[in-house]
Amino acid sequence: MSSVARRVLALLIVTGAVVSGLAIDHNSAPSPTTPDTELAGAGASKDALSSAWYCPLTFSRRTDPAAGSLAVTNTGDKPVSAVASVFPVGQPSVDAPLNVAAHSRVIFNPGTVADAEFASVLMRVEGGGVAVEHGVRDANGESWAPCAVEGSSTWYTADGSTDAADVKLALFNPFADEAIVDISATTDAGRAEPAEFRGVVVSARSLKVIDLGDQLRRRQWISTTVDARRGRLVVSQLQNGTVRNVPGISLTMAVPSLEKQITLPTGVVTAGTTDRVTIYNPTDAEANVVIQVIPENGAKAIELPTVIAAKSRYARDLETEVSVPKNMRTSVSVLSAKDFGVVASRTFTAVKPSDFIGYSISHGSPISALHWAFGAADTTDPKDNWAWVLNNGTDPTEVRVSLVADGNVTQVAKLRVEPAKPAPLHIDAITNSAGKAIVFDSDAPVVVTREIRKVPGAMLTGAPAVALR
Repeated sequence: MSSVARRVLALLIVTGAVVSGLAIDHNSAPSPTTPDTELAGAGASKDALSSAWYCPLTFSRRTDPAAGSLAVTNTGDKPVSAVASVFPVGQPSVDAPLNVAAHSRVIFNPGTVADAEFASVLMRVEGGGVAVEHGVRDANGESWAPCAVEGSSTWYTADGSTDAADVKLALFNPFADEAIVDISATTDAGRAEPAEFRGVVVSARSLKVIDLGDQLRRRQWISTTVDARRGRLVVSQLQNGTVRNVPGISLTMAVPSLEKQITLPTGVVTAGTTDRVTIYNPTDAEANVVIQVIPENGAKAIELPTVIAAKSRYARDLETEVSVPKNMRTSVSVLSAKDFGVVASRTFTAVKPSDFIGYSISHGSPISALHWAFGAADTTDPKDNWAWVLNNGTDPTEVRVSLVADGNVTQVAKLRVEPAKPAPLHIDAITNSAGKAIVFDSDAPVVVTREIRKVPGAMLTGAPAVALR
């Protein structure tokens, strides 16, 4: 935690002065090992014997296989074998073998082996040091999100809207036992617990897709809780349509736990863009939090403390409510002063006169790590690709940035990252990463986020990179 964060939290607490493996049975998913609590959610290290990734939702259309994709990046020195188990909605699963050479990236399209509107994928890897992301593409744009490394009995999403768009929750159960879940929501029309969303059965080794708009119609905003009475599952959210008068598509990995410190993707407000931070408190007690906005120029962080009522949601529009100059990129951290955490997301929209169109809804990262990667990093024209590194520690650190492809590792940048000062990397400006992955190795734990824009065109995606042990 940064020194500024510690000071803010101390103030909140003391004064209360706040303002408003492959050799497994293919009939069951691997049971996750007990994670390092400080790196919960990070992928297995390079010396691991096996690892698994859970990707809850992508498209799986034979007529357009490229509409749904997984990017599988091997950061290690040895080739790995994998099995991609594809779970098309309403159909039996299909296994596809996959080989990923050392220091290479492979794109896997579920639509090449199964034909359905949606599918989940369980990627079982014989080895570690592998990062997996899932993505979707259609006429509204393109979006990518990290996959998960374990199942959970609870999942949360902070932001969504059924006002002029579809919001679907993918309930992916790759495990041997059925799951029974309740879905509840906090919306602009109040708290909602529809009877149709209670006792939802998700059969073993299956995908169930819930359309929130079936019961929660025309809600300007929705924050959701998925709570399993029995079993475990993995959840993601797909928003497709118009949000705040902007057409787009956004795939968002739900979060399995409440966190006390969350680093959100870095972003920028320009002409035609909006930037909203949303915090969801699904607990039965009020939450004391502070939103910390950190400008890229190293200026003093802007601190926005607030109280969020139980089972409530709070949003702050940074483009109108925070005095950050236009075209100045910012990193945002959300910090909780209570013994429990919250859920936080950052939502960007862009319309003309911006040179790109679309929106992105992304949760942040609760962890800092030494190693990060993203495989969905192609920067051929007209994509505009940025990465951001934030150092939440107290001392400067060095971060080495490399391209990984076809067995080769090529260092393309070396960053000195000061505490509490976001370090930008405009990937397009230094290299062409088409067909390659990007790997970050740091001397001290950092957080890496990414932003991809299609200029001109309809695409805006922002998300944390994939953390590795």
